[in-house]
Amino acid sequence: MKCLNKARSELNFCWNLTRIFIIFIFIVIISLMPGCFTGEKEAELEKMWPLEEGNEWGYQVDGGEEEELSISVYSVEEDEEFGKTYQVEFDFGSYQTYEHYSYDDEGLLWFQMSNPWGTYNRVPPEYLIKDPPGEAKSWEWDGELETISGRDLHYKGEGKIDQKGFMELELPDGSYNALKVEKNLTLEMDGETVELQDVRYYVPEIGLVKQEVHENGYEQLNIVIDDYELN
Repeated sequence: MKCLNKARSELNFCWNLTRIFIIFIFIVIISLMPGCFTGEKEAELEKMWPLEEGNEWGYQVDGGEEEELSISVYSVEEDEEFGKTYQVEFDFGSYQTYEHYSYDDEGLLWFQMSNPWGTYNRVPPEYLIKDPPGEAKSWEWDGELETISGRDLHYKGEGKIDQKGFMELELPDGSYNALKVEKNLTLEMDGETVELQDVRYYVPEIGLVKQEVHENGYEQLNIVIDDYELN
């Protein structure tokens, strides 16, 4: 009887150890899962506009004085507030503008810009694309440009951004399955009010392929991609 009790005690001890080991493994797996999902999320978002340093896109331009536009990622840096950031140049030939982007848990953020008048923080940052990219959703932006250097533009804006999901887009070189994002804002700048509509189309693993900008109902910019070079 003593041997039997001893055997049972040893069996219970082994079973308890096994249960502890199984629970430990389960906790480890659960703790690793958010990191895996975050990596997949970032990869999916990054495909919508591959912002690797050195990537370049060329566009034909309708509207305005310029006929061509070149967009390039000229720098990728670490920032204390935003983490990994992407500095993107928009070269219209006669002038250049610069926009600074980053990712967070919700999507791709636009947080800073520079133009011939100065450098400005976009407060709060504006989401260009939200996760998941293929899901139709809407959000609002109500903010201003905070002057870092240069002329104060007295810029404020509010309105709605609609991510409409993927749809077929016909371009001169073929048909694409593109993500459409439409922004409608009421802007105030230097005392004037402008109704802005900005429609952008993104193709996975290519990036921005088309953009249409209207102010007060009049077309100001229409760009269509004609070449690109990605690292």
